[in-house]
Amino acid sequence: MDVRWMRNGDEIVHVYATRADLEGRQSPRFKGRTRLDREPLGSGNVSLQLNDVRVSDEGSYQCYVVSKSWFADSTMKLKVSEDSEISKQWAVSGGSILAAVMAIAALCYSTRKPTKDFEKLQQDLNSLKGENERLRKENEYLKKQNENFKEYSRGLENKIKVLQEDLKELRRNTNACVYALDKEWIKMTDAHVNVTPDPDTASPSLTVSEDGSLVRFTGERAQEWPSVLGREGFTSGRHYWQVEVGVKGNWILGVSTHPHEKSIPEKPEEGYWLMRLVKGKTCTAVSQSGDQILQLEKGCQVWGVCLDYEGGRLSFYNAETRFHIYTLEGPFPGQVYPIFSPGSHDKGPLIINVKVKNV
Repeated sequence: MDVRWMRNGDEIVHVYATRADLEGRQSPRFKGRTRLDREPLGSGNVSLQLNDVRVSDEGSYQCYVVSKSWFADSTMKLKVSEDSEISKQWAVSGGSILAAVMAIAALCYSTRKPTKDFEKLQQDLNSLKGENERLRKENEYLKKQNENFKEYSRGLENKIKVLQEDLKELRRNTNACVYALDKEWIKMTDAHVNVTPDPDTASPSLTVSEDGSLVRFTGERAQEWPSVLGREGFTSGRHYWQVEVGVKGNWILGVSTHPHEKSIPEKPEEGYWLMRLVKGKTCTAVSQSGDQILQLEKGCQVWGVCLDYEGGRLSFYNAETRFHIYTLEGPFPGQVYPIFSPGSHDKGPLIINVKVKNV
């Protein structure tokens, strides 16, 4: 057990702990003047012997005793007088310093506190310590799991970015037919514009309806690809329009930078980005970069055309199934105009500004 003697509540007189007297903890004026007999400690006697008693030693002395299973405390008053018998008996001749020896008894064993409450508090304390240790370990585990999740999430995000870039590259290189997801399709069709054919730019062999919704071949077959331009020319932004070609076997859709030509050359050079169908079989993407013959699985009767001016891309879609068919690369030099040619082999019309379907 540990024993501590105090004077007036704050001055350390003597400390006994871990089976040793801790002289370094004493108040300087009590050093060398106290003694705690260890032999009777087992019976609960923690009496303190104070040597060289002085008048200044008067005061209230407290004794505190703590063991693993109980604790106790006791308080007593010490009064010292120069005129007392004990002082006269032990006075040193020729001086006024007292040399009396006084025993201060504190039989703490007889004043032990109830052990049940202490034991319960000790159990509760141990339980709290155990719970705290469990929570600490659980918190460390959760922190580690959180770091692992963050690392996994970062790795997954990087993989997604790589796959997205690979997919974009694959689309650019192969122009593979891929399905436009809802977000992509809505973003594209939100850029819908009503393209109106300009009769002043139409070939004499073409007829444009009054509302600008129909273009058909009505003349003699003097030109292979008579054409008409849209009134609207574009120099920026994203624009989307739809054209119904039906079962026509010959037609051309796209954009042009030639505002005064009324027919499309058989072999277009600079300034044309076109999709061309011949005899209902051969579908060809045409640009200054060269021609690319496409293999369409089945006929597309409604075509969606998406111009991304800043991106330098003209993309074609099956507007009924959302499938991307092909993308022509720019960049576009100056103003570009939508261009339409119903061909010269039949009188079936091109129907422009077909209603957008969010399929």
